[in-house]
Amino acid sequence: MIDETKETGVLKEFHAVRKHAKKITALEKERVGKGLTPWGTYGESLHTYDDVFSAVLPEGIEKFIEARKTQTGKAFVMDAMGSGGFFAGLSFDGGVALALTQPPEEWVKSLTRKSPNVEFIDGDILSGSTWAKVNDYLSRNQEKTNSGFDLIACRPFGGWLMLEPGVQPGTTAHPPRNEIQKLIINNLYKVLRSNGGTLLIELAEEYDGSKFTNKEIQKWLQQLNEQGIETKNSWKIVRLTRTNQSPANLPIN
Repeated sequence: MIDETKETGVLKEFHAVRKHAKKITALEKERVGKGLTPWGTYGESLHTYDDVFSAVLPEGIEKFIEARKTQTGKAFVMDAMGSGGFFAGLSFDGGVALALTQPPEEWVKSLTRKSPNVEFIDGDILSGSTWAKVNDYLSRNQEKTNSGFDLIACRPFGGWLMLEPGVQPGTTAHPPRNEIQKLIINNLYKVLRSNGGTLLIELAEEYDGSKFTNKEIQKWLQQLNEQGIETKNSWKIVRLTRTNQSPANLPIN
């Protein structure tokens, strides 16, 4: 028999992932039926994000943002590899939706009406020019001292599968995709505020035979803890908090 006291958390996450997968499939079919391209995952709500990250941010995103505004005076947020759907209803001072592709114009208009202080940045998340746009946004909207985002949420789900890594110099091999995840996470970490900026991540489990196992995750998080970065996780759902004692970059290996 299954020990329900041990399996509850695993089963809960399994059912949540399956439910989300069904929703993605329905959205893709709807877009294709309209003659549009697939993977139209627009409209993800604050409630959805709160559900996904509840194990590492139990108070929820709205209360977290309110607390940061009390602490720092202003709060800036980012939806990484997403289209800013969870911004709706939040009170913040600025936000960036860092999308893999440009969202539909109707979606952009709808969101910016609700949150006029949001900017969309679309492009190759592996490209330096994309991150230059992110840093330009920060330089235009914040003081140079301790600039950065108070909260970054990164839950691309199938978006990880859209990444096409380049061939490693001098070889014909692609780098393991779990290493690409770490490089992207490092770029996100670098644009956090250094006094409590928090990054919420939904890691990919595996693709192309390249697995990011729970054992590897725990080893990696231990490395981060030893470097002064606060961590919390529930399997592939990870929370990183940057402090004044944290390094400028994440340990990658």
